Amino acid sequence: MEGKPAVILHPVGPLDREEMDAIVRQARRAIGLAVEVGAEIAFPPGALDSRRGQILAPRLLAAVPATVETPPPPLPPITYGGAVAASSPTVASRPAQPAPFARVAVADQDLYAPGQEFIFALADAKGRRAVLARPRCGRSRRSTGRTTGSAARATTSSVAGCAGSLEAGVPQA
Repeated sequence: MEGKPAVILHPVGPLDREEMDAIVRQARRAIGLAVEVGAEIAFPPGALDSRRGQILAPRLLAAVPATVETPPPPLPPITYGGAVAASSPTVASRPAQPAPFARVAVADQDLYAPGQEFIFALADAKGRRAVLARPRCGRSRRSTGRTTGSAARATTSSVAGCAGSLEAGVPQA
């Protein structure tokens, strides 16, 4: 999937590496984009509600780096009668690696939002970022080493929510 923009999955706190690898494998097949594991994201202050044993999703979402559009390259120099104008900007080279398409934080704890008992995921289409509750995805079957398909569906829905898709079923921040 060389050259395609990537979806970066950021573990929140320590996550089982085997589980994360299984999510990545299934998400690659389901999304059709490169899916990579990024740096671990620490719990932001005040995000973990110890009384509920859940993470406040909007606070965690704010800790996920936003993905911003790469500006288009500048226009080529303007020529007048075959000569380049003195004040024309030079053409800048494009970065070798495309910017990530989206960033999804995967938490191994339940998420909630004010007024809701739990939420499966929360997305920010403008920043192309999302948070995903791993416990809502189902657990792997240790005997076969495969995760349930819900992990890939959850990641796909989170990425669709990052892109602003209303069909994703992921609440927008």
